[in-house]
Amino acid sequence: MKKGGLLTMFDPENTRQEFEKFLSRKGLHQSDLTLADGCEAVFDFYRDLRPRGHLFEQEKGSDMLHFEWGTYDWGTSEHFSFSLTRQLIGDGPVDDVMRQLGLTFEFQPDDELRALGKSDK
Repeated sequence: MKKGGLLTMFDPENTRQEFEKFLSRKGLHQSDLTLADGCEAVFDFYRDLRPRGHLFEQEKGSDMLHFEWGTYDWGTSEHFSFSLTRQLIGDGPVDDVMRQLGLTFEFQPDDELRALGKSDK
């Protein structure tokens, strides 16, 4: 959230906790999110709260949103999945500094959802 025109900063190690607090301030809980509410919340969180750190302030590619969708069957039953993930990449070895916060929504597939194919952006 903006304070006096400035973006609120958060520690990237606390991304999940910050998102949960963000949802709570909006009167939302992760387990009750609809696709529309979830997307809006992730977009607002991305827009209004920035990770603290020199790299995040200088490199646009260090804080990004990733979308993925498709119809899958991993042995249990076919489902359509839509995933929205905020990915933070700081300084140092990737395994130590990459953080991801994602929401995944699954639906019973129909012809319209199957027609969307599988992709990501």
